Formats: sequence, C-alpha cells, structure tokens
Amino acid sequence: MSEAPTDTLDARLALNRTLLRVVQAGDLAAAKECLKAGADAWFESDEQDGLGWSALHLAVVANSPELLQFLLQRGAIWNA
Repeated sequence: MSEAPTDTLDARLALNRTLLRVVQAGDLAAAKECLKAGADAWFESDEQDGLGWSALHLAVVANSPELLQFLLQRGAIWNA
C-alpha cells in the first residue's frame, strides 16, 4: 500500500485546522466550505493546537446549534 504524499497530508491537516478555526468563530458558511473541500468533521486538534477539542466542542463554545447540527449530519463523533 502506497502512502499519500506529504504535501497532501499537510494540506489535509491545514484544512482540518482551518475547520476548527472557523467553527470556533461560529462561521457556518466557512465550515460548509471546509467540509466541501475535504475537511473531516470528526477531526480533533492535537496537543499542539490546544486542548484536543473537536469541532463539536468548539461549536458548543461558539453557542451555535446550527453548527452542531451541521457537523453531526456530516459525521462528527458526538461521544468522543
């Protein structure tokens, strides 16, 4: 099995981190664009990013039921 090129992995990681930032800002439209571009709704930040929170955690902090519903519909893990 061949491995994905590093630049592809780096791009996906950057996209996932962008998703976390836009969810934290409460930006539903930008979150939709991130997922459309290939971000993972289930992605959790690593220790380098802070608390190890998922997009769902950040949607709660942003007080955005719309983002919560959207992320759950797109595969976010609710019991992580």
